[in-house]
Amino acid sequence: MRILVTNDDGVRAPGIAALARALANEHDVTVVAPAVEQSGVGHGFTFLTPLMSKRVDAELGFGSMRAYAVSGTPVDCVKLGCYHLGEDCPDFVFSGINCGANLGTDVLYSGTASAALEAAMLGIPAVAVSCESFTPSHYDSAAQYALELLHYLLEHPMPPLTMINLNVPDLPYDQIRGLMPARLAHRRYDNRYDTRVDPRGGHYFWLNDTVAVNKGGDTGEDTDERWEHQGFATITPVGIDLTRFDALAAMRTHPRFAESLRVRDALTADSDEV
Repeated sequence: MRILVTNDDGVRAPGIAALARALANEHDVTVVAPAVEQSGVGHGFTFLTPLMSKRVDAELGFGSMRAYAVSGTPVDCVKLGCYHLGEDCPDFVFSGINCGANLGTDVLYSGTASAALEAAMLGIPAVAVSCESFTPSHYDSAAQYALELLHYLLEHPMPPLTMINLNVPDLPYDQIRGLMPARLAHRRYDNRYDTRVDPRGGHYFWLNDTVAVNKGGDTGEDTDERWEHQGFATITPVGIDLTRFDALAAMRTHPRFAESLRVRDALTADSDEV
């Protein structure tokens, strides 16, 4: 099977090497990843400037795997990997292994998760893989869970426009308590910035590195954050559709929108008759 591997930590990050090599034991792997770290870029992509790519598999000792460094975001890498740099469109996309967990609403900020979401938007099954620690010692554990999850997903495919978010504790494989399906937590951040003065007297701001406080968030029962902190690897199906259908249904019962809905129903009826 053809697998595209990308990340947001950069093509030289140890996590992507561990994941790609583990997958390459059974599959045809191509690596397409940012030339430099792109953490926190979310679903951004490049369209105002050109993208550059460089073949780096020999430089990185990737053996028979093809590897490319791209001067763009993780989403750029998925687009190029699917349509230009790979020999064929991949059958599966893996993004990771990320340094640091991507739990809960972190998926909205994460370049790792966004790369997998982009693949899902393109109709390709995808998994985002993250390790709890920012200085992991057990990439092998996360890679093993990624392989096991791949085997499961090949037999039990996700619905269209859905990717899997996988978070793995930084522990030896035999010390992880299992693989727990869980919903996304709602993580809120302190968002405090250090205010500093540059040599010319201008002010600049630098996000404090102790930002996660979860004040007012939801990290309770059945969330990925709770179970990952209890020593489980967690998996969450994440979809593209962000619509709140409960709020939409309430709007459709309000008199403010009655006329528009009446016109909609009339147009639908006319269309059905044609």
